[in-house]
Amino acid sequence: MNRFTQEGTYLFGSIKDIKELEEKENAAVLIISDTHGDFGTLHSILKQFGAECDALIFAGDGIAELAAIADESCDNSDFQKFIPPVIAAVEGNNDQDFYPFRNYLSDSPYYIETQIPLNQSLTICGHNIFVTHGHRFSLYDGVDSLVETAAECGAEIAVFGHTHIAMECLYSGNVHIVNPGSCSLPRGFQPPTFALMKLKKNQKSFDLTFYEFNSAACKPYIPSVDNI
Repeated sequence: MNRFTQEGTYLFGSIKDIKELEEKENAAVLIISDTHGDFGTLHSILKQFGAECDALIFAGDGIAELAAIADESCDNSDFQKFIPPVIAAVEGNNDQDFYPFRNYLSDSPYYIETQIPLNQSLTICGHNIFVTHGHRFSLYDGVDSLVETAAECGAEIAVFGHTHIAMECLYSGNVHIVNPGSCSLPRGFQPPTFALMKLKKNQKSFDLTFYEFNSAACKPYIPSVDNI
């Protein structure tokens, strides 16, 4: 169970779960960004996909909703099963540096001011992943700076948000960039989207499926190449 604690790292999750995620043979990773106050959408996505995922990557602009998810999981034991054991979350340009996250260990509601980093790195099935919101990388002028930083961190995959446009691309043959789009405020004539990534150990390629959000049943979505 994810207790939304940071044990020696900015990742939410126990040291045991983080280490196990690094070495897993297969892993499913839910990727969400830019909820912008839409708690209901985040809640619905987790209820539809969270129980089957080994990790959640949240690429910013909606940390308040993530904190609200942590709060609900304290009060609702049935909802806890929808929270992946490891969560990587980064600060977006509309987020704050610190947010109050509820402490599971207290019998009465007790909150800890928790720092949310601008950038985050994690390892899943032996794959190094760099996570950022992207607002510090001048994305509207291109992704060169983002890719360079990810490569310097030894990342094979760079996950970002900010543009609200779903896309993926293998950049210069070295870094695979992924943006899940926005699940509440899409741009570029896209529907609200998020993504599910499936990784395998010792296999460089991975499966990535974008989903169009629907509260009843989300369906796969293929972004236009014009947005890449």
